[in-house]
Amino acid sequence: MSEPIKRKFKINWSIVIAIISIALTALWKFYPVEATLKYNILLNTSVLDIKADVAKLKVSYDSIDLIKGKQNVSIVIMQVRNDGNKDIKLEDYDRNNEFGFRIENGKILNKPEIVRSSDLGYFSDVVSDFTENKVKFKYKLIDEDQFWTIKFLVIHSKKEQINIIPIGKISGMKKIDIPTNADTNAELLLLRSQYKRSLILLVSSLMLLVLLIAFVILNLKSRRLLREYYKSLQIDSFSEKISESASNEEIGDLLPLDELVKLQKGQLIYHEKFGEGEVIEIEKFKDIGDARGTFKFEKKTVKLLLRFAPLYKLNK
Repeated sequence: MSEPIKRKFKINWSIVIAIISIALTALWKFYPVEATLKYNILLNTSVLDIKADVAKLKVSYDSIDLIKGKQNVSIVIMQVRNDGNKDIKLEDYDRNNEFGFRIENGKILNKPEIVRSSDLGYFSDVVSDFTENKVKFKYKLIDEDQFWTIKFLVIHSKKEQINIIPIGKISGMKKIDIPTNADTNAELLLLRSQYKRSLILLVSSLMLLVLLIAFVILNLKSRRLLREYYKSLQIDSFSEKISESASNEEIGDLLPLDELVKLQKGQLIYHEKFGEGEVIEIEKFKDIGDARGTFKFEKKTVKLLLRFAPLYKLNK
């Protein structure tokens, strides 16, 4: 039974690297670079949650009887964050539109308080004004992942849900988002931010690695091409020397190392650089690769390591 034919597949690393580079470049190019401003509702809970029969109990806020009027007060904590991968610049705001939010089914009781921010000094005065149903923000530069968190009280009917509606227009954004409660967990927001940064870092590192590998391979290939080019020049130069100093019939084959060590004193040889010469002495060692020879040429006498010596037998 005949043996199966084994085929050897040679990987063309240049093509592989080119494909990877194109794929990573396309990924980077089509990865959306945009600002994404989000109003994340971190907390929206009732301050008063009275379910028992309290006909005689009176709870009031700013002279408003909350129980009799079936009203409630809720505390709202909201985070404003640039969740995209592009900074929001001052020129990105449409100055013809106010920037902030308004409240439906409720009234704001106090000026929103900054409780936390990525840059407390810069965002400390971000709340410029407020009314019972609207809060206005100042136009601020918001870098990637920068945020501020505000806290305020809202009075509303127990039967109605507070609605927070963003206002404002920012270049490159269709709208300002308010994610659902499931998406506004503070830890989840932090994990998303870290994941996004890690993904960008990974893609950048892969692109850099591919470019580095491509550079190394191209550098090695260029060196090989240069060596072949210089070798061809040496061959041409050698051919010219042969034509000048000796005829083709006089120049024999290139002597291998095992024949070089057998050369005898007085034998004629030809060197690619020094031309015609005569063997003076051959020094042999235990390792044939260490063998050396002393040769007398027309202009000087030199000692050569035989394994690197381009010597030809000269027939004269």
